[in-house]
Amino acid sequence: EMYLNSVYFGEGAFGIENAAQTYFGTSAANLDLAQASMLIGLLPAPSAYSPISGDSAKAKTRQIYVLGRMREEMLIESAAQTTALNQSLSYAPPKPEEQQRAPHFALMVKEELEAKYGEERIARSGYVVKTSLNLGWQTIAENAVANQVSRLANNNVTNGSVVVIDPKTGEIRALVGSKDWNNDVFGKFNIATSKNRQPGSSFKPLVYASGIEARTFSAVTIFKDQATDFGGGYMPKNYDLRYRGDVTLRRALANSLNIPAIDALKQVGIENTAETARKLGVSTLDNGDSLNLSLALGTAPIPLVEMTNAYAVLANAGQFNRYTTVSQIT
Repeated sequence: EMYLNSVYFGEGAFGIENAAQTYFGTSAANLDLAQASMLIGLLPAPSAYSPISGDSAKAKTRQIYVLGRMREEMLIESAAQTTALNQSLSYAPPKPEEQQRAPHFALMVKEELEAKYGEERIARSGYVVKTSLNLGWQTIAENAVANQVSRLANNNVTNGSVVVIDPKTGEIRALVGSKDWNNDVFGKFNIATSKNRQPGSSFKPLVYASGIEARTFSAVTIFKDQATDFGGGYMPKNYDLRYRGDVTLRRALANSLNIPAIDALKQVGIENTAETARKLGVSTLDNGDSLNLSLALGTAPIPLVEMTNAYAVLANAGQFNRYTTVSQIT
């Protein structure tokens, strides 16, 4: 009884009475079998399973499980189970969103805390959390995204993202997940953490870093920037369709030349380069045959926040810090 009246049901609701009011606008005494089984199914992960703000399909799966267990225990008849499963549930409207600064960042703070301490503990804790966000920098970042997206509108650019990380601590100082949080099409999608965006040429420094770390080459090693068949008819070109002949690694990197970067990757090895990226915090490079020489040109998707943190490691003289949104909890 104590558990039922105090456990966290998500949506800010503690206890079955509060949950009944929050989800269905009724009292616990008036819940029918379909409503009650839905609420009980939420308990393992209330936010993830919430039919209001979480995944309604997962919520239904949990309800099916609860009703199945009730049937196994002979607590309900088969007809009641079927009726409850087929019943269409109506939910109370969600609470209106409060206007807040850096909404994508705020959600990341919540996710980070819940992953470390658990959802119910965070909801009950009374913790006072000091985040790493610098609101002044956040404003600059938001304006930069808005201006750059507008400037590139003719190239069909509609959205953008910014991540700013302190290399010394790994703390995120500014994060813009999308151009406009209120956009009904893409506003709630956080580009900064998306795992389906390609880093492009920003991956090249990781290729060269891998080779320099392995002493395969150095900043003054000569690469040939010329038409090259890397096998199987793979003959990439530079962005300006020009070749520059013999170039140092330093010049190849400074000018973002494609052919020397692919040559560097071939020399140091695809898996060795991928492993260097993993040491720098990149989590999306799978082992196996899915990676090829085009990795040098950033064709493998990497979240922007991880790519930014990889650069932070370089800026921090090779010392890795896991990125975080939280500076202090009291």
